[in-house]
Amino acid sequence: MHSFCKGIVLEAEGRRYVVCALDWCVVCNDSYRKLREKIAEAAGIDPAHVAVQTVHQHTAPAIDIVPNEVSPEKKDEKSPPEFDPKVFDSLVERIAEAVKQSLDRFEPFDGVGAGQAKVDRVASSRRPVDAEGKIRPRMNCCADPVIRALPEGTIDPYIKTITLARGEKPLVRLHYTLHGKK
Repeated sequence: MHSFCKGIVLEAEGRRYVVCALDWCVVCNDSYRKLREKIAEAAGIDPAHVAVQTVHQHTAPAIDIVPNEVSPEKKDEKSPPEFDPKVFDSLVERIAEAVKQSLDRFEPFDGVGAGQAKVDRVASSRRPVDAEGKIRPRMNCCADPVIRALPEGTIDPYIKTITLARGEKPLVRLHYTLHGKK
């Protein structure tokens, strides 16, 4: 499994925080807890100061170590697929090690910027309504050109960006979108 994790460690007035994003669909339950705890341990902070997000592309792994421990007769079609827990543990250790190695490379910043831009034809409601008022689901992939042509629906069409800079030099940019209604 190839994975990508990108993040920042912030420190101010003796307090430290970690914000990171994974290229996974979701990381759930004990997997989420374990990842946050390992990152917190590596950064020398409380897990409450660790924010882990996923980019939520549906072709990526849905990580949940609990289904691996559930008996086969209790699983259903909605359970995330099983994966090798050793792979997950290895990824968690690599992420924690990257956090630990970053702690001697802090860069001061003196500027914080925020902005947003409208995106066009990138996001849409998963449940658009057709001309007759019928909900026409379109999930990850939609082959029906009629459903694909329906309007975006009610979404927040903006990508938000937070920039941390030193002088005129941007050090990091964090990009976010909000799901749901405007």
